[in-house]
Amino acid sequence: YAKWTAKTYTVTLNPQSGTGGTTSVTATYGSAMPAITKPTRTGYTFNGYYDATSGGTQYYKADGSSARPWNKAAATTLYAQWTLVNYTITYNTNGGSGTMAPTSYTIETTTFDLPTPTKTGYTFAGWYTTPDFSGTAITTLSADTKGTLYAKWIEYTPTVAAVKAMGVGV
Repeated sequence: YAKWTAKTYTVTLNPQSGTGGTTSVTATYGSAMPAITKPTRTGYTFNGYYDATSGGTQYYKADGSSARPWNKAAATTLYAQWTLVNYTITYNTNGGSGTMAPTSYTIETTTFDLPTPTKTGYTFAGWYTTPDFSGTAITTLSADTKGTLYAKWIEYTPTVAAVKAMGVGV
């Protein structure tokens, strides 16, 4: 009787702008793909590895497990597929007013302006990521800017010059 041994092939894993994770595996024809460590990419969710740069047949699932048995009789490169993460910022005006609809954005959003609320008798002192206003005010958005932003207020104290400018006697 003939005895057959399945051939093995080197499979290169191209993370397509991702970092880390397994870079290559040895796949055995007709067997499940060996487990991998998946790559990461800021602002994106890993969808798995495929045999084409923009799709094709999936060989690894998003969790790094095999999606199908290896069925190619050659060394091949598989390509990571990514989905943009949609971040949402909501605004807690802490008693202020203004149009504060939630803002959605992705890591590829170049810029957008944060809204500026108003509050009678107070000066707006910026948006913070914590309700106790620890840290510094948010001035530049990043992939870490998500969730709720909290408005900080400083009670307005007019100066003598401001009172005189309003025509009120001092």
